[in-house]
Amino acid sequence: MKTGKVAVYTQPQAPMEIREYPVPSVTADDMLVRIRMANICGSDLHIWRGHGPRIETGIPQVLGHEMIGTIDAMGRNVTSDSAGQPLSEGDRIVYSYFKPCQQCWTCLNGKPGCPDRYRDWIGVSSDQSPHFHGAYGEYYYMKRGHWVFKVPD
Repeated sequence: MKTGKVAVYTQPQAPMEIREYPVPSVTADDMLVRIRMANICGSDLHIWRGHGPRIETGIPQVLGHEMIGTIDAMGRNVTSDSAGQPLSEGDRIVYSYFKPCQQCWTCLNGKPGCPDRYRDWIGVSSDQSPHFHGAYGEYYYMKRGHWVFKVPD
């Protein structure tokens, strides 16, 4: 069984723990991204310092929302990026961690900042499958509905 590692936040100002989890298979509408580069955002530092919103102490979580990668696996219904360009396993992509709901006023009017954009992974334990919920890991499990764009070599 293939495994991957993540850096897990458990409580403010504590060292991140490196944990290993089984790499999940993707569903028909989802993708698994092999993370190639991650950035540390100021919000990650606020969370680590204990000032972050919606983060409960004691729940192991994978932080980070600024990343790029390559497609490791694609569900059978995934065929193109958000601009209509065809996608294949191995393609380099950029993508949004935040997922628009496509139902609120903000989304329906084409504006960024959906108030429900954190719903997929914020507060979800890394012990809960699919485990790869943030940028600080070897993989990121991308559910249907994220903006994703193929990047040329």
